[in-house]
Amino acid sequence: MDDATTKRPPKAFICHASEDKERFVVPFATALRAHGVNAWLDRWQMQPGDSLVDKIFEEGLKNADCFIIVLSHNSVDKPWVREEMNAAFVKRLEGKPRIIPMLIDDCQVPEALKSTLWVRVRDPNSFDAELKDIVATIHGQKTQPTIGKAPRYATATPVPIPGLQPVDAWILKAACELAVEGGHRQGIGVAAIQSKLEMEGDVSQEQVDESLAILDEHGLVEGTDTTGQRGSVFVDVTVSGMDRYAKACVPDYTRILERICFAIVNEEMTRLEDFVSLTGVPSVICEQVLDTLQRKGLAEVGRYHSSLVEVLGFSPRLKRALDQRSSM
Repeated sequence: MDDATTKRPPKAFICHASEDKERFVVPFATALRAHGVNAWLDRWQMQPGDSLVDKIFEEGLKNADCFIIVLSHNSVDKPWVREEMNAAFVKRLEGKPRIIPMLIDDCQVPEALKSTLWVRVRDPNSFDAELKDIVATIHGQKTQPTIGKAPRYATATPVPIPGLQPVDAWILKAACELAVEGGHRQGIGVAAIQSKLEMEGDVSQEQVDESLAILDEHGLVEGTDTTGQRGSVFVDVTVSGMDRYAKACVPDYTRILERICFAIVNEEMTRLEDFVSLTGVPSVICEQVLDTLQRKGLAEVGRYHSSLVEVLGFSPRLKRALDQRSSM
C-alpha cells in the first residue's frame, strides 16, 4: 500500500477550560479535523467510566505532535490545565510536541509560555486566519511567500563603477548609455531610464528616484528632487558622472583619451567631429574627453551650439605630460 495512504494525520491535543468549550474549543477543534488534523478533545474521546488520567495523559498527550493551549480568563488559573501544560513541557524536553498557546481573552500569559510565540485570536467566533496559520504549522508548511527572481543588478556581473552601490551603478550606467545614444548629457528622461532598466532587470520607480537623488548628492547627475517628493522628469549627467562611467565601461577609454590629446598637441585638431572620426567612438565620449581636459585646466573648449564644439587652446602642461609619456 502507498505510504501516503497509510501515513497517520498529525495529532493535536487541545488543553482548555471546560467553560471555553462551546464558545471556542469545539468549533476550533472541529475545524482542525476538517483540515486534516487529528484534534484530540476529551468530549469526543472519553466515555462514562473512563479514567481521566489514563485517557488524557496516556492516550491524549501520548504521541501528540502538537499541544494547543487555549488561554483565557477561565483557563489560566485552572490546576488541571496547568497539569496538562506541565506534562506537555516534559514531553517537549524529549523532542516533542510543538506547543502553541492561543489567547482568546486579554489574560495573563503564564510565565513558562512568555518565550513561546503565541497566536492571538481577536474574535473567538471568527478564527479563519488563525486556523490557517496553525494548520500550516502543524502540517509543516511555510506560509511565507516564495522567493522570486532577484533583480538583475543584484545577480548580474556588477557594474564596475567604484564607490557606488550596485543599484546606483546600474542606474548611472543606464543614464550614461542613454546620453551616448542621444548624443548629449543633458535632459536624460527619468522615464527612459526606468524603461531601459525594466528591459534589463527589475528596478522600481521608487528605486530609480532614490538612486538618482543619491547620485545627485555624489555630483554624478544633476536636476533631481531631493526633498522626498517624486523625482524630476529629466536629469543631466555631469562631467564627473560620465567620467566614472567612461573609465569603467567604455573599452580602451584611456587610449581614446591619449589619442585625442596627441591630436590636439601634435596635429592641431580642434573640432569635435574630427575627434569622432579619428577615434570612431560616439561624440558624447569625445566631448567627455574635452570636458575632462577643460576641468583639469589642460585645454579651453568653446561651445557655440550643440553641434559645434571645438578646442580653442591648450595648456603647456598638456604638452609636457605627453612629452614625458612619449619618452617613457
